[in-house]
Amino acid sequence: AYPGERFRGEIIALNPRLDEVGRSQALRAKVANADQRLKPGQFVKVSVILAERPQALLIPEEAVMPLGQLLFVNLVVDGKVERRQIRLGQRQRGKAEVVEGLDGSEMLISAGWQKVAPGREVRSEPRGEVQ
Repeated sequence: AYPGERFRGEIIALNPRLDEVGRSQALRAKVANADQRLKPGQFVKVSVILAERPQALLIPEEAVMPLGQLLFVNLVVDGKVERRQIRLGQRQRGKAEVVEGLDGSEMLISAGWQKVAPGREVRSEPRGEVQ
Protein backbone atom coordinates (compact mmCIF):
# COMPACT_ATOMS: atom_id res chain seq x y z
CA ALA A 1 0.00 0.00 0.00
CA TYR A 2 2.94 2.35 0.69
CA PRO A 3 5.85 1.30 -1.56
CA GLY A 4 9.23 2.56 -0.44
CA GLU A 5 7.98 3.78 2.95
CA ARG A 6 9.30 2.35 6.19
CA PHE A 7 7.58 2.15 9.53
CA ARG A 8 9.50 1.36 12.72
CA GLY A 9 7.89 -0.80 15.32
CA GLU A 10 8.36 -3.46 17.93
CA ILE A 11 7.21 -7.07 17.65
CA ILE A 12 5.06 -7.86 20.69
CA ALA A 13 3.68 -11.30 19.76
CA LEU A 14 4.76 -13.97 17.30
CA ASN A 15 2.66 -16.92 16.15
CA PRO A 16 4.86 -20.02 16.54
CA ARG A 17 3.23 -21.67 13.49
CA LEU A 18 4.62 -20.98 10.05
CA ASP A 19 2.53 -20.96 6.89
CA GLU A 20 4.67 -23.26 4.75
CA VAL A 21 2.71 -22.55 1.57
CA GLY A 22 2.83 -18.77 1.86
CA ARG A 23 6.20 -18.81 3.63
CA SER A 24 4.89 -16.35 6.19
CA GLN A 25 4.31 -16.00 9.90
CA ALA A 26 1.65 -14.02 11.74
CA LEU A 27 2.80 -11.47 14.29
CA ARG A 28 1.59 -8.50 16.27
CA ALA A 29 3.60 -5.32 16.32
CA LYS A 30 3.39 -1.98 18.04
CA VAL A 31 3.86 0.74 15.40
CA ALA A 32 3.30 4.49 15.64
CA ASN A 33 0.22 5.08 13.46
CA ALA A 34 -1.16 8.50 14.41
CA ASP A 35 -2.49 9.15 10.89
CA GLN A 36 -4.28 5.74 10.82
CA ARG A 37 -2.75 4.72 7.46
CA LEU A 38 -1.96 1.21 8.67
CA LYS A 39 -5.02 -0.99 9.11
CA PRO A 40 -5.51 -4.08 11.33
CA GLY A 41 -4.85 -7.30 9.43
CA GLN A 42 -2.88 -5.55 6.69
CA PHE A 43 -0.15 -7.65 5.05
CA VAL A 44 3.36 -6.24 5.42
CA LYS A 45 6.91 -7.25 4.64
CA VAL A 46 9.07 -7.09 7.75
CA SER A 47 12.81 -6.77 8.23
CA VAL A 48 13.84 -7.63 11.76
CA ILE A 49 16.91 -6.01 13.31
CA LEU A 50 18.21 -8.45 15.89
CA ALA A 51 21.14 -6.31 16.99
CA GLU A 52 22.87 -3.11 16.01
CA ARG A 53 26.64 -2.90 16.25
CA PRO A 54 27.77 0.49 14.94
CA GLN A 55 31.40 -0.28 15.83
CA ALA A 56 31.45 -3.60 13.95
CA LEU A 57 34.43 -4.18 11.67
CA LEU A 58 33.13 -5.22 8.24
CA ILE A 59 35.26 -6.59 5.42
CA PRO A 60 34.33 -7.80 1.92
CA GLU A 61 33.38 -11.49 2.01
CA GLU A 62 35.61 -12.03 -1.02
CA ALA A 63 38.64 -11.27 1.19
CA VAL A 64 37.93 -14.24 3.47
CA MET A 65 40.02 -17.31 2.72
CA PRO A 66 38.69 -20.61 4.10
CA LEU A 67 41.35 -23.23 4.81
CA GLY A 68 39.79 -26.35 6.30
CA GLN A 69 37.68 -25.27 9.26
CA LEU A 70 39.63 -22.02 9.75
CA LEU A 71 39.23 -18.60 8.13
CA PHE A 72 42.07 -16.31 7.12
CA VAL A 73 42.71 -13.00 5.40
CA ASN A 74 45.83 -11.74 3.68
CA LEU A 75 47.23 -8.41 4.83
CA VAL A 76 50.00 -6.15 3.58
CA VAL A 77 52.51 -5.59 6.39
CA ASP A 78 55.75 -3.72 5.59
CA GLY A 79 55.28 -4.43 1.87
CA LYS A 80 54.86 -8.19 2.32
CA VAL A 81 51.90 -10.53 2.50
CA GLU A 82 50.95 -11.70 5.97
CA ARG A 83 48.25 -14.31 6.51
CA ARG A 84 46.13 -13.88 9.63
CA GLN A 85 43.47 -16.10 11.15
CA ILE A 86 40.15 -14.39 11.86
CA ARG A 87 36.80 -15.25 13.38
CA LEU A 88 33.62 -13.96 11.77
CA GLY A 89 30.29 -12.92 13.20
CA GLN A 90 27.37 -11.92 11.00
CA ARG A 91 27.47 -11.97 7.19
CA GLN A 92 25.20 -9.78 5.15
CA ARG A 93 25.06 -8.50 1.57
CA GLY A 94 28.65 -9.35 0.65
CA LYS A 95 30.14 -8.10 3.93
CA ALA A 96 31.42 -10.10 6.89
CA GLU A 97 31.81 -8.92 10.47
CA VAL A 98 35.24 -9.65 11.97
CA VAL A 99 34.94 -10.37 15.69
CA GLU A 100 38.49 -11.57 16.25
CA GLY A 101 41.85 -11.22 14.50
CA LEU A 102 41.73 -7.67 13.11
CA ASP A 103 41.42 -4.23 14.68
CA GLY A 104 40.57 -2.23 11.55
CA SER A 105 43.94 -0.56 11.06
CA GLU A 106 45.32 -3.28 8.78
CA MET A 107 45.70 -3.08 5.00
CA LEU A 108 43.57 -5.94 3.70
CA ILE A 109 44.03 -7.75 0.39
CA SER A 110 40.41 -7.93 -0.67
CA ALA A 111 40.74 -9.33 -4.18
CA GLY A 112 43.23 -11.66 -5.81
CA TRP A 113 44.31 -13.28 -2.55
CA GLN A 114 44.59 -16.58 -4.43
CA LYS A 115 47.54 -15.13 -6.36
CA VAL A 116 49.70 -14.17 -3.36
CA ALA A 117 51.49 -16.13 -0.66
CA PRO A 118 52.71 -15.22 2.83
CA GLY A 119 56.09 -13.49 2.78
CA ARG A 120 55.77 -12.42 -0.85
CA GLU A 121 56.50 -8.77 -1.60
CA VAL A 122 53.56 -6.78 -2.91
CA ARG A 123 52.85 -3.23 -3.92
CA SER A 124 49.59 -1.84 -2.62
CA GLU A 125 47.32 0.56 -4.45
CA PRO A 126 44.07 2.11 -3.23
CA ARG A 127 40.98 0.22 -4.35
CA GLY A 128 39.65 1.36 -7.71
CA GLU A 129 43.05 2.50 -8.97
CA VAL A 130 44.50 -0.88 -9.88
CA GLN A 131 45.18 -1.17 -13.60
